[in-house]
Amino acid sequence: MTPRYPSVVFIRNENRVSEAERRQRLENPELGITDTDHMAIAKYADGQWQTAAVKPFSALTLHPGSKCFQYGQTLFEGMQAYKTPDGKIVLFRPDENAKRLNKSADRVAMPELPEKLFLDMVKALVWVERTWFPSGEVGRLYIRPFMFATGNSVRFAVAKEYIFCALVSPARAFFNRTVLKIYVEPDLRRASAGGTGSSKCGGNYAAALQSHQEAGKHGCDQALFLEGDGKIQELEVTNIFFVMKDGTIRTPCLNDTILNGITRASVIELARGRAIKVEERDYFFKDFYADAMSGEVVEVFACGTAGGLVAIGSFYCPPGEAKTSSEKSIGEFIIGDGEMGDLTKKLRLELLGIQNGNREDPFGWRHEIRAEDLPQFS
Repeated sequence: MTPRYPSVVFIRNENRVSEAERRQRLENPELGITDTDHMAIAKYADGQWQTAAVKPFSALTLHPGSKCFQYGQTLFEGMQAYKTPDGKIVLFRPDENAKRLNKSADRVAMPELPEKLFLDMVKALVWVERTWFPSGEVGRLYIRPFMFATGNSVRFAVAKEYIFCALVSPARAFFNRTVLKIYVEPDLRRASAGGTGSSKCGGNYAAALQSHQEAGKHGCDQALFLEGDGKIQELEVTNIFFVMKDGTIRTPCLNDTILNGITRASVIELARGRAIKVEERDYFFKDFYADAMSGEVVEVFACGTAGGLVAIGSFYCPPGEAKTSSEKSIGEFIIGDGEMGDLTKKLRLELLGIQNGNREDPFGWRHEIRAEDLPQFS
C-alpha cells in the first residue's frame, strides 16, 4: 500500500532580505552559516506525515522533553544543487539521499519519509531559493535535510511525533585548502560493530568532535578513525581512498562502521568506468604506513558531499602511539610529494564537471529542477 502524504504548500516570505544584502552575503558565503529566506518543513503525528511546506526561514519551538534532546533521535543528509553553464538548476543523485535517509531512520526507529515527498520538498526549496546561488564554477547551494523526534516526555520510548526540515546554504569550498593534513586518532572510536556508524545519525558526528578539536591543535584538517585493531574506517565527514603504485585504488570495504557515501560510490563508478581497478577491502593503518614509506601508496584522497574530492598530503600520528604501527612514534609523514596526485586531480575534475554541468553525464546523476514541474513555487 502506497503511504499517504501531503502536498507541499508554499508560504512566501514577505520579508525577504534585500537584493543588496543578498549580494553582500554571497560575496563570501560560508557553508551552513549563510542563511537564506525559506526553509522546508513537514510534521509527522498519528502515524503519518500531516503537513509539508516551504515557508519563511524561522526558529523552531520545541518542548524541552523532545526525544531529540533527551535521547538523540536525530538524523540528517547532505546534498548539493548546482547551476549549470546553460542556466539549469540540478541536484546530484538526490534519489540516493532519499534512500539513505530512510535507512538511517530505520536504524534509530524513526518513521519512513516517502521518497517522493522528500524529493518534492527539496526541489521546491531549491527552486524558491534559486537566486541564492553564488557565482563561479564552485558556487553551489548546500542542502541540509534533517529529521528529529519531538514529543513532550522524558520517558525512554520511541517518539510518536517527528519533524523533517531542509535548509539551504550558499557555499563555495568546504575546506580552506585543496591538500589536507590528517590527524590519526589514537584512542577514540567513531563507531563500532553493530552500532550506528553506517547511518547519518547525529550522535556519530558528536562522537567525532573531540577528535576534530584535537586535530586542529596539530594543524590538521580532519581526524582519521581506526577500529580497535588498527583497521582504517573513515575520516570525520568523508570517506578515504588510497592510490597504489600500480594505479589500483583501494578503499575500506563497507560495513556497519562506515558510511555508504554517495560521493564514494560515484568515485568508484567513475574509476571503474576508466578501467581503473578499485579494491574495497580491509586496510590496517600499520600496513598503510609501511606502504606509504616504501612508495607503494602514491596518493591518498578523501571525498564527501560538502568537501567534494580533495587530496590528502600528509598524516600526523601522536607521539608514543603504538597501535598504529610497529614503531612507537611516527609523528608526521608525507604522501608522495605532499601535493595533489595526477589520478586524484583527474577524478576530482571529472566528478565536479559532471556535478556542475561542465561535462557530459553518462551516468544520469544530474536531476534537473524545472519550472514547469513547480508552477506554484514560481
